[in-house]
Amino acid sequence: NLPEAKRVEVLAALTRTAQALATMLEGLLDLSRLDAGVTSNVQHAVALRPLLYDTAAALIDEAEALGVELRVASVDREVLADPALLTRVIQNLASNAVRHGGRGGAVLLSARRRGREHCLLQVWDQGHGIDASDRARVFEEFVQLKNPERAQRKGLGLGLSMVERICKLRQWPLILDSRPGRGTVFSVCLPLAPAQPLDAQDDQLRDGAGLQVMLVEDDAVVRDALAGWLTERGCHVHALEDARAALERFEQTRRMGRAIDVLVSDHSLPGPMLGAELVHALRARQHGLPTVVLTGAVQDPLGERPPPRTTVLHKPVSGRVLWAAIQHVVQAPDA
Repeated sequence: NLPEAKRVEVLAALTRTAQALATMLEGLLDLSRLDAGVTSNVQHAVALRPLLYDTAAALIDEAEALGVELRVASVDREVLADPALLTRVIQNLASNAVRHGGRGGAVLLSARRRGREHCLLQVWDQGHGIDASDRARVFEEFVQLKNPERAQRKGLGLGLSMVERICKLRQWPLILDSRPGRGTVFSVCLPLAPAQPLDAQDDQLRDGAGLQVMLVEDDAVVRDALAGWLTERGCHVHALEDARAALERFEQTRRMGRAIDVLVSDHSLPGPMLGAELVHALRARQHGLPTVVLTGAVQDPLGERPPPRTTVLHKPVSGRVLWAAIQHVVQAPDA
């Protein structure tokens, strides 16, 4: 029998190992999705400034622990991009900069116009820099410069590989510039979104206009977070944990003379019915029901040719990405 202090130490070590393995698995799944072409293809106007500030806020604790100052400087412009993939690019570049930015240094997340049609997204750090001979290697899987001990706090060596693949997939020019001993900057050139009237932007970004959303997710933390985000947008959310509860709620709302405007369902639901089966069951009752399916798997649960007004998002999914997908399926024509 181990002493109490030793048991706590062993349990903490096992927890860290499990978390590291989960992070590695998620990273490998993301790379597999990119290699297989299984990615979302939802192009929307994405506001860069709030996305950069959200990224910085998520990293502030880690940055403070490492003695790194985080700064954001961004124009108030929108780019045309898949929000899920753009978010992943920014998060990976920013977390890489924080971890390798050097104690006492600063990391800057910036965005500025480049000509009339593009915006330049840049992530600057004041770390050790990257030698010219190593600049191609940093985009290889599991390559970590300046980390011979493979310390987990410095990541797993998958983030930059994912950034490069996403940029190639979306044809976003990616440039690495570094000065050994002074720091590094990664630059991504993004197309600007067409200008829209302010009232149209308000409708897209904030106003759910009483949209009836059925959210089916068995993870209570994820369900509450997404439900809260959608409620803030003005949606009326029916948050449920499995397909059986979803079918019962659907019939209840229909008897009350109300219709569900959009279904958001995780694919891996508890019980005998998966998310894709729930989609088919509800669309048989309400033709053309707009649907967003969430999945952590590599393969698309709706197949290569999903029904009209449906889309698949690969986890993890932020509120902004989900809202963009909901707008896409609600506004799409029903074939």
